[in-house]
Amino acid sequence: MKEKEIQKIMKEQAERIKQLIDELGLTQKKFGEAIGMSPQNIGAYISGRRKLSEGLAARISVTYGVSSDWLLTGEGDKFAVSSDGELKTSTYKKLSDEIESHFTEAQSQIDQGMRKLKELKSLFEQ
Repeated sequence: MKEKEIQKIMKEQAERIKQLIDELGLTQKKFGEAIGMSPQNIGAYISGRRKLSEGLAARISVTYGVSSDWLLTGEGDKFAVSSDGELKTSTYKKLSDEIESHFTEAQSQIDQGMRKLKELKSLFEQ
């Protein structure tokens, strides 16, 4: 991807984040606190100096009920929650898949750690 394209994406993401913060009636500080980010980091996204990652978009999505697809690309519905307060099916599926992926990765790391512990234990038992 060319630098100009990346800059355009970052600028568009910045506008969507600004729009969301305004619509929610929050300050950058309050917005950031809820997702575990400092005002300086939020400022970097809002100014278009940083590109939004899928992980951060998912965190914002879960916290504020906004679609991570909308945050990242501007496509789809802005809010992941329907008017009756339920998660929209597409959002639920995507979040479910992301959680499963993180769980699988964590389980793999745990399994790897357990194998290393067994190896170390066998060395001490010799």
